[in-house]
Amino acid sequence: LGCICIVVPIAAGVGAGLARRALPERVDEFAATFGEHVDKAEGCDRAGGDATPEECTWEVSDPVGRAVLVGDSNAGHLSSGFLAAAEELSLTATIQTRSSCTFVDLGQPTRPGGDDFGCRDHYADTMQWLEETRPDLVVLAGATDNRLRNDDLDLIDPANGERVTGTADKAARWERALRDTLTALESWGIATVVVHPVPRFPDWPDPDLCSPLSILIDEALCGTDRATSAARSDAQVAIDAEAAAAAGVSSVRLLDLWGELCPTDRCSTYRDGSWWFMDRSHITVFASEQLTVPLSAAMAGSMADRVGGGG
Repeated sequence: LGCICIVVPIAAGVGAGLARRALPERVDEFAATFGEHVDKAEGCDRAGGDATPEECTWEVSDPVGRAVLVGDSNAGHLSSGFLAAAEELSLTATIQTRSSCTFVDLGQPTRPGGDDFGCRDHYADTMQWLEETRPDLVVLAGATDNRLRNDDLDLIDPANGERVTGTADKAARWERALRDTLTALESWGIATVVVHPVPRFPDWPDPDLCSPLSILIDEALCGTDRATSAARSDAQVAIDAEAAAAAGVSSVRLLDLWGELCPTDRCSTYRDGSWWFMDRSHITVFASEQLTVPLSAAMAGSMADRVGGGG
């Protein structure tokens, strides 16, 4: 009993001391997992950055063409995979995103009753640049599901200034707007990949709110999961709208990444010792890098369709 009374407090004190020293380093490592994507880090997200397309271009040796990534932050979180895929295909790569703006010609407020968030100006400027430069490929992605399902986020029809509300009406109007975008790109000889929205975790607090003790014990405690079928159901209205918009437009490929992000019936933010999601609606840089292969295949396929006249 006397030994126990002596040894246990000493062991506890030593353990606490080690934990105090280990904790800051472990928390820093944990935070680094959720670092910024390339588009924001390099100022290529036009909602907060001011880098020009030329400043947001990555050159490759002996390029055979050019690819451009457009859309909102759900396009931006594909940056690392997109750049790796472009390099693999010997394509010069340009990133021009704007958070909260899906890439269509519609007013897109970020709060109830608000005005357009600069989305139409960004869209017009980018489309003008695309028409002038005529890249070989555009990769287009966005959190379309959030825009369509969120009752607090209206759309504004530029033809009459009227607000479009309700999921069904927003989906129909957004579908027409995307078809107009895809048709314009096709008329300029530009192939397109439309990436479907990724899974969302609406009830998950940001990981940076996770307690240091949980991080030290097991960082997986900071994550969450949900039924893949439920997540897919939430996104389906956007997936259907994108598919309908692309129907009949040659050299457009639809890319569904759910098999890579949610390979089982439970979709997890943390899987196989790695973080795949950084918050409730964005993937991590690690996950983006893991998507290089499907991105490369879709990009190559879309350009081949353009050369072959569709299919």
